[in-house]
Amino acid sequence: MKRHSAWLTDLKALLGGVVVLAVIFVAAAIALPRLGVVPGDAPSTQSVAPSGDGLPAAVGANRADPPAMGAQEAEITPPAPSSADVQPPQTDAAAEDEELAAPAGLGERGGQGAQRGEGGFPLGDGTPRFPGGEDGAPPVETIQAEATPEPDIATTTPAVETPAAPSGGEVRSIALAGALGADLYDRPQGSAHASLPAGAVLTAIGRSADGGWLLVQSEDAAGWAEIARLVIFDTAGLPVLPAGDEALIDEGLVVEAAPEDAPAVSPDAAGEDARAPEAAPIQAAIITATVITEDARLNVRAGPGSGYAIVTKADPREQFIALARSAGDTWIMVALPATADGFGWVSAEFVALSAAPAGLPVSDETGSADMVTEVAMTAAPVAQVSASDSAPAADTSSGGAGLRGTLVFEESNGGTIYAYDLESGSIRSLTYGFDPAISPDGSTVAFTRDGGENGLYLIDSDGDNQRLIYSGRQRLASPKWSPDGSQIVFSRGDEVLRCYMLGPFGCIPEEEADDIVGPDGKKIELDPDLLISQISYKLSVVDTNGDDFHDLATLSSARTPDWIEAGVVYQSDAGLQITADESNAENRLVIFDYLKPFFHDPDWQPGGGAIVYQGKEASHWEIFKVNPDGTGKVALTKPATTLVDELPSNVAPAWSPDGEFIVFLSNRSEGGSAGSWRLWVMDADGSNQRPLPIDIPLTYSFGDEQQVSWGL
Repeated sequence: MKRHSAWLTDLKALLGGVVVLAVIFVAAAIALPRLGVVPGDAPSTQSVAPSGDGLPAAVGANRADPPAMGAQEAEITPPAPSSADVQPPQTDAAAEDEELAAPAGLGERGGQGAQRGEGGFPLGDGTPRFPGGEDGAPPVETIQAEATPEPDIATTTPAVETPAAPSGGEVRSIALAGALGADLYDRPQGSAHASLPAGAVLTAIGRSADGGWLLVQSEDAAGWAEIARLVIFDTAGLPVLPAGDEALIDEGLVVEAAPEDAPAVSPDAAGEDARAPEAAPIQAAIITATVITEDARLNVRAGPGSGYAIVTKADPREQFIALARSAGDTWIMVALPATADGFGWVSAEFVALSAAPAGLPVSDETGSADMVTEVAMTAAPVAQVSASDSAPAADTSSGGAGLRGTLVFEESNGGTIYAYDLESGSIRSLTYGFDPAISPDGSTVAFTRDGGENGLYLIDSDGDNQRLIYSGRQRLASPKWSPDGSQIVFSRGDEVLRCYMLGPFGCIPEEEADDIVGPDGKKIELDPDLLISQISYKLSVVDTNGDDFHDLATLSSARTPDWIEAGVVYQSDAGLQITADESNAENRLVIFDYLKPFFHDPDWQPGGGAIVYQGKEASHWEIFKVNPDGTGKVALTKPATTLVDELPSNVAPAWSPDGEFIVFLSNRSEGGSAGSWRLWVMDADGSNQRPLPIDIPLTYSFGDEQQVSWGL
């Protein structure tokens, strides 16, 4: 019952995210008239600077016009490849992306986002899907010809007027609580006094000076809310409010003080002349832009024209959130959270929008790049990480000097398992199998096998005394030791779950569908066509002699666990979760982003410090670090440059026993492109990254395999 209680708690939060986009239209229809907000007659040309998790808080200032170009110069220019925005790749990256995007059958163990087959774990790649298009992409019919809007949709975005302010001019925007709900505080970083469910309709009154908090008001409460927990556009039009007595919260009502130099305006005197200036249009739903090139990468530029600098390149079928459009609808501004400006521009000819471009505001904002941009590596301090810190550039010199202990690693999924002594440099083969994990004292290695030899195995670190300790269930993977070395947790995928598939928000068990209610408290009837059968994943525990088998309280998508004294952290369709080996354990969310749900293969720093994991960044994977309470997320690895045909990946992180170092797998090459897989090591803050002197060829199949483990 506790497991179902934990399920229901998390899934209700996730379901809230499903209704967020749909409820925006209802919210606008209900809340705006209540506030006296009516569409204006004149089109707005003010750009919208979306905010929230993963979106830029503001768009940079306009720059000078680009070099003169032809009136309709094409972005793809075959005679001049250096300036073309579609460039043929040097590898089969596009074909690989296409192959990896499709889920594999149960008999396959590898594949990025594919099922790991017998003994493995089927994985969805987590990419949001859209109906009507191949592989979830918007259908080709949605591609808009340049400067040719659909005939039945207005080509201008109406402005939104705000009602008369009670004291002085006042700009308001409609916001909604995000997928995980939102809390209201008496001031930024203050004390919470109210909690709002996912999809709750709010009126945004103002914002904090740093842009991270909004002063909002619902029907029943008011307070400051973290902008990362809301769905809202056009925060740039909101006034900056102090977090003190100037913006009072009195009995649930927000009261704003008039500016000192502004005359007081009584409610009776407020009329047409007292209305605030027109606000920028409120974007009603997220619009995505999908790259439609088949065998070439698309340039993303700093401004709406091929005369602007290239800031990065997009892979075929890569998907972005669209922020704005150029005046002629020939260029689309897309969100680039990892860049300094937070946005870039792509030619509309080579992307498909999920809705008509008229739904986007018109903008001519440009980024700050004056030349080809290279992204430097970033990092953070140990334990309590801070996104503001950065690490020095990676040291690419080989060597394991100064490192101690033993690494056990697999050459491939189900291949030979090796033990490598970091001090002596000696290496020896132990056995073969999946996901090796060395015990806390370094004496024993746990691993799994599938097929006819299915089960959980142990072997001494010197290669002797191999034994099968448990084979009572199927599709076992990812074994990890308990802190005292007496038990082993592992994941299994041998049950079928009937559930309602809700895209990136996971699958709601059929038996729990009757308990799902919307923000209005009414039961939500789910579409029967969404009911599917899929494999359910659970975490189980056995003693080292195979006795006392039992399941942990987890979500039904639990995979790749790691166990320390503070609990068991694992990946799921709802992000990273923490549970415990207790009968009444409840799951606790660490981190999740329903727009970018890629939180895989967590490993917890000994002593309860930071959690490292791998996250997907468009076409490649990087290693991140986050505190157990979900704060301080920071990237430990990033590409040395984005101007390559195939970006390398960094995956499978594991802590050293003393928590001072992180071993991981990377296929980066000397030139910054993708190459051969090797074992690398870095300091806990992400600095001093260097490959280890191990020459055994490695293969990683993007199936969340536990490639390496570090013991004493």
